[in-house]
Amino acid sequence: MAGRIRTLELVADLRRRAMEAQAETLSRLRARIAELDARRAALLAALRGGSGASLEAAPYLPSYLRAMRAEEAALLEERARLVTALAEVEAALRQRFRETRASEQALGTARHAEVARLARAERKEMEEIALRPWTLPGHA
Repeated sequence: MAGRIRTLELVADLRRRAMEAQAETLSRLRARIAELDARRAALLAALRGGSGASLEAAPYLPSYLRAMRAEEAALLEERARLVTALAEVEAALRQRFRETRASEQALGTARHAEVARLARAERKEMEEIALRPWTLPGHA
């Protein structure tokens, strides 16, 4: 039984570590999405602020706007890819959490069974000790 408890402890520890690694991945993805959102906001602010262009820059304005829109599209595309990855990692993390809870429940059940087994063994030993004087020669 002690071997089973040790095995369950090891499994629970491995699951917990895997869950922590997925949580770190989740955090990195969220940070990257926030970074992309900030870059896009800065890009949109630059687009709105660029309306006061000089006459010398006027011929280049359409190309500039196309380039800015292309950059915005690239940011949105990467963000969509990251959001998809984020949803996948969140789903995997929820599944890992369920597995970890199940492992911890199994560990708790095994520990409880071991405590009960030890208590029964101790109770049996105490009963045997209590009966010894009556089973010795001369106490019949």
